[in-house]
Amino acid sequence: MDLQVASIIIAIFALLVSLGTLCVSFYSTYQDRPRLRIATLFLEASEFGPNRVVVTLVNKGRRPIILRLVGGTTSEDHWSGSFIDFDKGGRRLAEHERHEITLEKEDTIGFNPEGDDLIYVRLWIEDSLGNRHHIPNSESLIDKLRA
Repeated sequence: MDLQVASIIIAIFALLVSLGTLCVSFYSTYQDRPRLRIATLFLEASEFGPNRVVVTLVNKGRRPIILRLVGGTTSEDHWSGSFIDFDKGGRRLAEHERHEITLEKEDTIGFNPEGDDLIYVRLWIEDSLGNRHHIPNSESLIDKLRA
């Protein structure tokens, strides 16, 4: 075999190995990020209580995620929130761990520092990195809670 052909084959093999390593590294990094899965369940008023929404939060990533706030945003983009486990600095969710939050009509209204009421139109959960994870169908769930 010619020396030039052998060097080309070795170069192509090295390129394929480095591309494979890059793909594995990218996939591993993608899997390591915290991912929050949010599911909701609306419960009609009954003898057990008023209308309420049960929000189930599950960390689908491999890294832990710390949930700090549950809050909402108004139609004018003002926001307010309530701390989750304030004394502990938030609620830590490990891989595949779940946490449930129950929201009622009163939880769709927030307050600003001036003491004014903020009527939410969207609800979200905020983590320790400041990422807001929107609660699916929160607009329709807010309407059902207020009905």
